[in-house]
Amino acid sequence: MKYLSIVLSKLYFVYLIVLILLFVLPTKGTVRLNPTILGIRTDLFIHSMLFIPYYALYVLYRKEKMQFKQAIISGLVFAAFCESLHLWIPYRSFSGLDFVANVCGLTIGILGVKLVQKTGEQFLR
Repeated sequence: MKYLSIVLSKLYFVYLIVLILLFVLPTKGTVRLNPTILGIRTDLFIHSMLFIPYYALYVLYRKEKMQFKQAIISGLVFAAFCESLHLWIPYRSFSGLDFVANVCGLTIGILGVKLVQKTGEQFLR
């Protein structure tokens, strides 16, 4: 069980590092803003998708020490941090909509985990 805990903590930190790199490295125009996915601008859709796993990985990483408010606050702070990096990078631009998309992804992830937890409780009864 200790091995699983170590793997999950490493996975959580790898995920955070990958997200930071994706927010910092230049895209060289690979993401076009005009096309849409499900009616949502492509870059905003990608921002949302990137943050969906955050809460699940946080829950798995913190397991026994898990506090809901702490998880939400850390997710919001991390989403704001990732987007605010664009303020200091000349080839990137800060966008409030990107932050909103990050928070939407975080919210979808939280709802997904809560749904799985609730469904799991019903099956265990």
